Amino acid sequence: MAYSGVGHVFSNLLGTVYRKGDIIFSSDGNSIVSPVGNRITIYDLKNNKSSTLPVESRFNFTTLNLSPNGCTLVAVNEAGEAHLISMVSRTVVHKYHFKRPVRCLKFSPDGKHFAVCKENKVFVFKAPGPYSGEFNPFIMERVFHGASDETTCLDWSFDSSFTPLCSPDDTPVSKGSDDKLHYKHLGRHYLSNLHKGQKDVYLTCAAYHKDTHLLVTGFTNGAFFLHELPDVNLVHSLSVSNQHISTVALNNTGDWVALGCQGLGQLLVWEWQSETYVMKQQGHFNNMNALAYSPDGQYVVTGGEDGKVKIWNTSSGFCFVTFDKHTSGVSAVQFSRNGKFVMSASLDGTVRAYDMTRYRNFRTFTSLRPVQFACLALDTSGEFVAAGGQDVFEIYLWSIKIGRLVEVLSGHEGPVVSVAFNPSLTSTSLASVSWDQTLRLWNAVESGGTHETLRLSADGLCVTYKPDGEEVAVATLDGQITFFNCKTSTQSSSIEGRNDLGSGRSETDLVTAKQSLQGNTHTSHARGGGGQPTSGVCTNSSVDRAFTSLCYTADGKCILAGGQSKNVCIYNVQEALLIKKFEITQNRSFDAVDDFINRRKMTEFGNLALVEERETDEGGNTVLRLPGVRKGDMAARAFKPEVRVFCLQFSPTGQAWAAATTEGLIVYALDSGLVFDPFELELGVTPTSVRTTLQAQENSRALMMAIKLNEKELIQEVIEGIPYKDVELTVRSLPESYVERTLKHVSVALESTRHIEFYLQWVQCLLTNHGPRLRAAKVTRPGVVPVLNTLHKNLARRHDELSKICDFTKYSLRFINRLGELKLKDTGPDEKQEDDDSDVLMSDNS
Repeated sequence: MAYSGVGHVFSNLLGTVYRKGDIIFSSDGNSIVSPVGNRITIYDLKNNKSSTLPVESRFNFTTLNLSPNGCTLVAVNEAGEAHLISMVSRTVVHKYHFKRPVRCLKFSPDGKHFAVCKENKVFVFKAPGPYSGEFNPFIMERVFHGASDETTCLDWSFDSSFTPLCSPDDTPVSKGSDDKLHYKHLGRHYLSNLHKGQKDVYLTCAAYHKDTHLLVTGFTNGAFFLHELPDVNLVHSLSVSNQHISTVALNNTGDWVALGCQGLGQLLVWEWQSETYVMKQQGHFNNMNALAYSPDGQYVVTGGEDGKVKIWNTSSGFCFVTFDKHTSGVSAVQFSRNGKFVMSASLDGTVRAYDMTRYRNFRTFTSLRPVQFACLALDTSGEFVAAGGQDVFEIYLWSIKIGRLVEVLSGHEGPVVSVAFNPSLTSTSLASVSWDQTLRLWNAVESGGTHETLRLSADGLCVTYKPDGEEVAVATLDGQITFFNCKTSTQSSSIEGRNDLGSGRSETDLVTAKQSLQGNTHTSHARGGGGQPTSGVCTNSSVDRAFTSLCYTADGKCILAGGQSKNVCIYNVQEALLIKKFEITQNRSFDAVDDFINRRKMTEFGNLALVEERETDEGGNTVLRLPGVRKGDMAARAFKPEVRVFCLQFSPTGQAWAAATTEGLIVYALDSGLVFDPFELELGVTPTSVRTTLQAQENSRALMMAIKLNEKELIQEVIEGIPYKDVELTVRSLPESYVERTLKHVSVALESTRHIEFYLQWVQCLLTNHGPRLRAAKVTRPGVVPVLNTLHKNLARRHDELSKICDFTKYSLRFINRLGELKLKDTGPDEKQEDDDSDVLMSDNS
């Protein structure tokens, strides 16, 4: 059955844990809510798991607050658009536009109102929900004036009767049902003086816990202080970062301090009494260039321009190890086939191997002369690794076992931007593409530098093999995806994807998005053999609108493609048809998201983005944007990175795929509930008839009928309705065509079921009775491999969970036994005799 791609929906956001804005604790204090760009991520600190709400804004979120019962979240973005989000259904219930930035938002303690700071005013709204007894969102009740400057923060009194607010004019005022309450200074404490020997240290954020009278303050040097009020006694201090702390928060008990650092994308939760980290996470503070799944799909490795290699757990969403050995940007990463080590290539001229057991860099590969490595490939045996040069147009081949350079493959006349080994176990061929408009197929290991050269229609950008190794796909600069047969070295088909990819218009583009797409064809033919433009035609973004990343599905029938756009396309390879197009983001905080320039920015002088505002002391010098620059000017006053898809990868389980984007690592998972996909359906097969057959103890027939309907809940009901002692007989009587589907549902159910032993019995019976046939079917039926990968992933996950429980129980029992031994030693002979006498007396009475 061909992959449809229709059922994939947004699942989670990894690689970025915090961007900017408020972070808040949940009402129970066990979770923390963090704004991650235009999305919101919830980190469950008790269960060590993160999840991203399926809510997306048009701009980055900056202001958040939860209702006291934790059921309602109000999130406001940069443009002043508020989203009323139900935390029960995890959906947006209502939207309201304040039309100006909002500095602060707070719910009242009774949950009946929330107040908003906007400009020099405070707006009080009636909060929807059980407290007010009605649902009429954003009904404004009062507006308070009085501050001469912009209001920056506010809080409610314990009885929700008035709101103290503050603004930079140094006039704290209380607003409420009573008359105005003006406050006067009783004391002034200069906390910056505590930073001895450091200059230009300023306060950036603060939070106060009313019950414990604790004040936490964050500063520009990455340090925070904890004081006890009103005497301002220093309780605790710690430096957690070398960047300024953007926001702080305290949980309901005052034991945990949450800190967010915008500069590095850090999110920390510190327990100040025990001086331990509850959570310590940091994403890539620059773009994420590459990603790769582990063979079982349990982990994802990412590499970024910050030179770091991070490994993320797909189940929990947390990064559990970071390698920072590279001194420049990481260009490519890959897992070994057995999952025991990870490889990374960097522009610093090194290729490194990391051990997944000890988490250390055990091999470092270099070339004879300095080379910036732009791509990486690892063969199926895990013995050889190849990397292509960006400034030196050669491919380098190393042996991982001996750690030496084996071969240097020469022939390309431009930067080698992508290499890939044949995934077949019996092949050692290597494919490479370059800006010299060629695809070269190397017999790298056996015959050294012998290769076959195939001409491309434009500069090559990416190459990938089909899972069976018989076909190779190449993305070129003209927006095409070309397929070649590896045995005959001939072109088998092609896909024209330039129009499907789309092209957003940057704020500084002089041409429209449509003209930009049309320009791709002309500029691609204007390049010379060395891959460099031969004329000044690339003064616009047209040369960048092409696919730069490709990935086949597990069955090889579809291909995933993305590049210099907000869109990701899934094509059917045989029919060369677009199946579905995903829009990875709607975030207008990035550039090139819209196809048209906002009319509000068009004036009589033209586009405001092209009008440079200069100070009088700048001497009239203007800063010109270099042709072809896509990342923007980092020194500009207003910097907006362009939305891009840097890398795509399908999970080996076939249940998800991930995209490394400007927004972060976005994961799309398969939601089978969205599609009705029956299997050999017949008349009379209904949920009612399936349950009737199961009650008649016709177990095999009931299971086959449920699989024909292919409804997840119904299949689970049938599997769990079969008695434990009848599992073996049921599995033996299943036809071969139903075994794979039964194993698939059992593998998926293992991820979350509480009946672990029962499902392990199913797995054992299925593999014992049908294992040889499944092994033989791995070649003829590509869908078997993702099922086995899913099974391996979920079994490993449940093993880790049970291991933690067993270890905790074992050490707890040891602790209790040791306490008993110490108790017996401390007990004197008289006390022990009294205990014996009391035992005898109790026995006599009984």
